[in-house]
Amino acid sequence: MIQRGVFGILLSMTLLCSCVGRNSVDSAAQKSEAAPVSVQLPVLTTEPVQPAAKSKPTGGGIALGPALALVQQVPLGLKDVELAGLTYRVENRGTTELPMTIAILPPAQAGTVLWEMGYEPVPDPSWISVVMVGSDTLAAGEARDFRLRVQIPNEPQWANRRFVACVTARPGRGAGVGAGLNLAARLLIETAASDNAEGSTQALATAPSSVRLTMRPGDTSEATVLVRRPTGPADDTTFTWKRLSEVEPEAVRRDRYRTPGTAEAPGDMVSVSLVGEAPPGAWQVVRLALHAPTRTDATSFEELLVVGNAREIALAADPQRTRQPQVALIRCIITRDPQAQR
Repeated sequence: MIQRGVFGILLSMTLLCSCVGRNSVDSAAQKSEAAPVSVQLPVLTTEPVQPAAKSKPTGGGIALGPALALVQQVPLGLKDVELAGLTYRVENRGTTELPMTIAILPPAQAGTVLWEMGYEPVPDPSWISVVMVGSDTLAAGEARDFRLRVQIPNEPQWANRRFVACVTARPGRGAGVGAGLNLAARLLIETAASDNAEGSTQALATAPSSVRLTMRPGDTSEATVLVRRPTGPADDTTFTWKRLSEVEPEAVRRDRYRTPGTAEAPGDMVSVSLVGEAPPGAWQVVRLALHAPTRTDATSFEELLVVGNAREIALAADPQRTRQPQVALIRCIITRDPQAQR
């Protein structure tokens, strides 16, 4: 049984050197004969079960989970990175057999209007493909597991990026009364961080997108992040920043962004200052002063900074917003030095 709730685990991802699969599956399994190589990447899943979409005539329907998954530090240029630790499940809760189609779509095509702040629609859904073992036809009451493969091109503009794609499930052709059912689960992908800002093309870019330090409790350090200032309307060129907790007051919603194995940072862990004032469209130097927490309830602490124009950050904080805010995230993680005395 899948329990509802929030949980995060450091999961193993397998690299499979094989041909890129299709970004939808409506037939038999895709298989690879390549020997796998495992690496460790953080994968967070929340809201494990996507509520079932039901068919009114039969009362049955389909279910898909997890409803939200976050994958961090995805490397560039590696062919077919299989998310071996992230398993999806699609279930036929109806009383008749259903041929099922699993597809990867941009949010707009999947009917998703709003998603987590700081993530942009995936530029090419074919970067993500589906690996399903067995037939795509589900008997009444049957569930089927599947996994995903990711392949991000080895080009500098794809470093330091945060993408959102939708993993969708719908009955295939000939499915009768359930043919109109459709579910979409959000997949958040963060590519590897890089200090190199060259080649970056997005309007609101960061380099690096995350700062990860190992420090002794009580020690201090500094880091520099480049942020391309957004252009925005003429009456809103005020570049600013806020902590995620100031923009998203609900802890359960902040957990959607959390790196597995980290605790929420105390308010004094990260201080931010701007070096000069770059014009809109240029790179702004952002100085981070980091103070390693002395708390002993966790070994790693994380602060997420939301940066952008003041109007867009205000929009991000509005629970009634009707469009995506144009903001960026900077992820700051401090891990206790294992050599430090406890």
